[in-house]
Amino acid sequence: MIKEIAQFSIQPGMDGAFERVFKKSKHVLEDARGYVDATMLRGLEDPLSYTLIVTWKTLEDHVVHFLQSPAFEVWRDQFGPTLAAAPNVFHVQTVG
Repeated sequence: MIKEIAQFSIQPGMDGAFERVFKKSKHVLEDARGYVDATMLRGLEDPLSYTLIVTWKTLEDHVVHFLQSPAFEVWRDQFGPTLAAAPNVFHVQTVG
């Protein structure tokens, strides 16, 4: 299992819209091949900063099967208007 970490910077005044889009479109993630679970976190020091942590069975489930699917285009397009910049996305795995 791997974790996708996506850090989002939201436009001022768009935090409510961003959270509504996440609730409304979470099913896109849940229906994806290899999806295990997801958690969205909001920054305390910077409330326009959000971190999405998604657990995938394999790296390929995210970077090939999800990112190259029509479902990802829908997902991305729904969030686009709320973002101040492109998200920073990287992957991690448990060690030891």
